Amino acid sequence: MKFNMKWMSVGAAAILLTSVGFARGGTHHQQATFTVADLQKMVDELKPYLPEDPRFAYPIKCVVVDKKEVNANASFDPVDPKAPKDTKPQAKMTVYTGLLDFMKDIRLVRAVVAHELSHLSKQHLGKGMKPKDLDLIFTRQQEYDADATGAIVLAKAGFKTQDMVDMLLKLGESSASWPGSDKVLGDHADTARRASAVAGNNLVLRSMVSFTDGDAFMDSRKYQAAMGAYDRASKEAPTFYECKYNAAVAALLNYYGQVSDNVIGAWYTPDFGPLLMFPKSAGKAAVIVDADRQNYAVAMAHVKAAFDASPNLYFSLEIQGLALVLDPDGKSESLREGIKSLNDAMVKATTDSQKLRVANNLALGYQRSGDVTNALKVMMDTQRNTTTYNAYLAANLGQQVPGDEFKADASKAETVLFTYLTRTSSAARGYDKAKSTYMSLCSKFNLKPRDLKEAPIYLCNVLTLTEKGNVVKILDPLDDVLKTFGKPQNAFRYSDSYEGMKEYIWDGGNFAIITDARKVGDEVFSEVLRITSYTVGSSFDLLPKDRTVNASFKITVGMTVAEFSKIMDLKGGAVTSLVRAGKLEDWTYFAGLNMGVLVKDDKIVGITVAPVQQG
Repeated sequence: MKFNMKWMSVGAAAILLTSVGFARGGTHHQQATFTVADLQKMVDELKPYLPEDPRFAYPIKCVVVDKKEVNANASFDPVDPKAPKDTKPQAKMTVYTGLLDFMKDIRLVRAVVAHELSHLSKQHLGKGMKPKDLDLIFTRQQEYDADATGAIVLAKAGFKTQDMVDMLLKLGESSASWPGSDKVLGDHADTARRASAVAGNNLVLRSMVSFTDGDAFMDSRKYQAAMGAYDRASKEAPTFYECKYNAAVAALLNYYGQVSDNVIGAWYTPDFGPLLMFPKSAGKAAVIVDADRQNYAVAMAHVKAAFDASPNLYFSLEIQGLALVLDPDGKSESLREGIKSLNDAMVKATTDSQKLRVANNLALGYQRSGDVTNALKVMMDTQRNTTTYNAYLAANLGQQVPGDEFKADASKAETVLFTYLTRTSSAARGYDKAKSTYMSLCSKFNLKPRDLKEAPIYLCNVLTLTEKGNVVKILDPLDDVLKTFGKPQNAFRYSDSYEGMKEYIWDGGNFAIITDARKVGDEVFSEVLRITSYTVGSSFDLLPKDRTVNASFKITVGMTVAEFSKIMDLKGGAVTSLVRAGKLEDWTYFAGLNMGVLVKDDKIVGITVAPVQQG
């Protein structure tokens, strides 16, 4: 969980409610009960170092709510309608017992209170911006502001600024399972960025920022960008094994995505691990080419770096084994070594999910070695005693003609194939064959086939836009964009408080970016958080989340609404006010995809890649 901001109405006023969530743990445990007096003491320790917001009445009212909700907020009580006309709302600080129970560290509670009091003091409550794109960036800037101010207040009150860093890192732990793009594109910057801004030029935290960016690109199937981000993270913190491992996976996916579908169509489908998306691979030649071997060499260099960093670790053995069985030329020594490495990984695997993934990739190694019997055996032996589901193993089982080797496990195989066919789009590679296998299996072993309802195609968030042949990415540093497009023709500053929140415009207004900025020590990092083009031919691709679906849907400036409607329903978007050169435009925005289109005269006349404030 992270700080979640939402607008709430209280009487005639609007307040900004900030909910906070924290991971468990901490070395300094709070007392068994945390009272209003404890909260009041904490507020009194911090309040002298913060100016009062003149809109509210003081002193700050403290409230501890006995509720499991993981929450705390600075807000105000609405004015009693019977009170005198000039009565001000009462400033208030609220902490929920769920927050205290979850965190178990009084230092971090104090850091939260310092952050919230900073929102109150800096007059953030109730302040937003009408354009949904600017409102999201403005909220992010307020969070950086409250983090920095809260850290200064902690130091002035005799506590450590590190407490604010620790609190933010704990927040990051609680959102670790979120998709990468959700972590970096919300109305609160990811906690790695925020912690880095508070801590200054800390290479480990900078590495975490790059790592999180890599996760976002992996989530959106931009593997080369992900590999670059993980490589940066590894350079910033060389002992950070996860950077090397994820870079290896990204490099393997980038290699695999360039191989002809006519080649990999003859292989079992590999499982690259959880939370990683499958690459696009269509329209290539039907043979392995030198470019494939070059991409594989890059991938193997990354795999070796991960393996050398910790050769006995389960993940090292698994990624090495997968890489070897994906040898583009299928050399026997590579397949043999890959199978050995995966068998070693199987011994170290501790969960059913890990075992099924290793079994699937072992089967790929056996199949490419010509040993289909052992391929089927390792898959069924591993699947037999678990109800855990692996889509890639299911897809590979679906490629077999059901023979007598299925007899003892026919019911289990039917369940696995049924699950696959009802969770997967018919556009997926091998779907038709799997459906035929399912019907043949039921017929051969006298099982009643179930009704198969096909799943829809779900799409990834959009993170890149192509403008005149140049690919621009969300999270690109401003300096990189300036190097590519040169000096902008114009720039609009949208906040007196936050100088780094700007719109830069090129090509007579046909191309623009909006930046989000954070200060780290003496440096200011300005990053792209919206990319917009009105240039005919500019485009972005919509990619399926299902890694076995070989499809890409291109949205292009200049296409007709009829052409767009063949890809997605325009009515599925919401009319959303977004900014253009200081004025508002009404876009059709698709919140689930992080993108929008501008429609005029039955054509798509603009496209944008941008997170926006929801609600």
